[in-house]
This record gives sequence, C-alpha cells and structure tokens, in this order.
Amino acid sequence: MTEQSTPACSSSMAEVCRLCLGRHSRHTSAMHTLQATRDVRKVSLWLGHASLQSTEIYQRADPTEKLEALAAMAPPSLKPGRFRSPDKLLAMLKSVSRSADYVE
Repeated sequence: MTEQSTPACSSSMAEVCRLCLGRHSRHTSAMHTLQATRDVRKVSLWLGHASLQSTEIYQRADPTEKLEALAAMAPPSLKPGRFRSPDKLLAMLKSVSRSADYVE
C-alpha cells in the first residue's frame, strides 16, 4: 500500500461505513417499530415502501415471534430409553465375522 493510495482507501472505506450504518439504523428502526406495533403496514409506511412485499423481510427476521411460537408449543412426551440391538443382528454379525485362524 502506498502513501498515495491510503487517503483514497480511507475515504472510500468511510463512505462504505456510512452506507452500512445508514442501512443498519434503518433496519433497527423497522424492527423496533414492528415489535412495538406488530403491524407490518405501519413499518411499510414508516420506511416508505411501495408494497408490503418489500417489508415482509422484517417479519421473517423478527426472532421474538419465533421464540413466542416455540414457547407456545408443548414438547413431545418421550420416554427415556436405551437402544437395544436385536439378537438376529448380533447373530448375523457373528456368523460373518472372520474365523479365529484367519491370517492377513
């Protein structure tokens, strides 16, 4: 990296950071609005989207709704157990195993 390219890199990186931070704060604002109102139409209006389809991404990205759905579901009632192989399987494996006098 040369001294001449360093200022150019700094200014271009600053521009990239500015754009990323703008998108990040916009997304954060949309998520907070969605969590507060639970109304995707208000989020769409706030962001200035032409259609609700553009705003649906925020509904899919909201982790609180996913956690609420998981909490509402009852866990399956499973009995603790242990795997037991069938005797037929063990007998078959013993029958195909190498004999004691086998030499490689």
